[in-house]
Amino acid sequence: MRLFVCRFKDGYPVRPHHNINFINSPGGIIGIHFDKVTLHDAGKYSCTIANRLGELEATAVVEVEGKICLY
Repeated sequence: MRLFVCRFKDGYPVRPHHNINFINSPGGIIGIHFDKVTLHDAGKYSCTIANRLGELEATAVVEVEGKICLY
C-alpha cells in the first residue's frame, strides 16, 4: 500500500526544519510536531492522505497567544 501525505499552512507547503518535525508512525498517526511554538506558527494547517482506497483531508486552525513579560 502506498501513502501520500501533503502538509500545508495557509495554502503553502510546510517543510521540516529545526523547530518542526513530521510524525508518520507505523500505527497510523500522522501529524506535525512543534518543538517550540512561535506567533509565526499560527494559521490554518491541512493534510491530505491518499492511497488506493481513497483520500482523506483534515484541517486545523492553530492560534498562538503571545506571552506577556512583566519585569
